Amino acid sequence: MTLCYQKLGQGPPILILPGLLGSADNWLSLAKKLAPYYTLYLVDHRNHGQSFHSEIMTYEAMVEDLKH
Repeated sequence: MTLCYQKLGQGPPILILPGLLGSADNWLSLAKKLAPYYTLYLVDHRNHGQSFHSEIMTYEAMVEDLKH
């Protein structure tokens, strides 16, 4: 299982995790404004955006996905 993410910019890293049922694409406008100052990682959780789909949908599972 691989989470889909987008990487933008340069500088200190910031990890952006969209809210429940959100998508990394929802953050693109803001991320583009911050990109000159930070490296942004916009992550789609499982069952969100371009990431894999699973019948298991718990916060615990989403945390484990991020650890991997």
